[in-house]
Amino acid sequence: MSPDAAWPAAQLPARVASWAASLVEHGGRVLVVGGRPRDACLGRTPRDLDLEVYDVSGAVLRRLLSDHGLVAHEEVGRAHPVGLVSGPDGERFELSRVEDDGRPGRSLAERFAEQAGRRDLTINAMALDPVAGGGIDPFGGRADLAEGRLRYVDRERFGDDPLRVLRV
Repeated sequence: MSPDAAWPAAQLPARVASWAASLVEHGGRVLVVGGRPRDACLGRTPRDLDLEVYDVSGAVLRRLLSDHGLVAHEEVGRAHPVGLVSGPDGERFELSRVEDDGRPGRSLAERFAEQAGRRDLTINAMALDPVAGGGIDPFGGRADLAEGRLRYVDRERFGDDPLRVLRV
């Protein structure tokens, strides 16, 4: 499961793209997740921006956000906290920092697949790499998009959130 280069670009606001590049320069990785990769694959104008950050401490993350004029607000969510971030030019996004699980040698794609295994549908369990380019699709979401198919990622976990059925 390595990033696939035949993906659309992540299309980030300029300030967020600059921050993401800076994060990578400091040893971190950032992925665009959620509905934005799905919308990009469908050629739709993306609305929400959700990011997952890997391999960087909370202190470095906060400093880099501040260096780029981005402000982290309160965390929301109980099981998997997500920070809300905003910028002076109207940039707004959700940001989650994925902790290192201490298992060495795992690729970014493998680590993302573990995170994405908690998502509802395969079409929402894809990621775009805004710095290196390409995407990651551990559950066949692109094929499901092409077929017009809605498929859960994990039958057991799908029922964890009773509102999923209503959102689908």
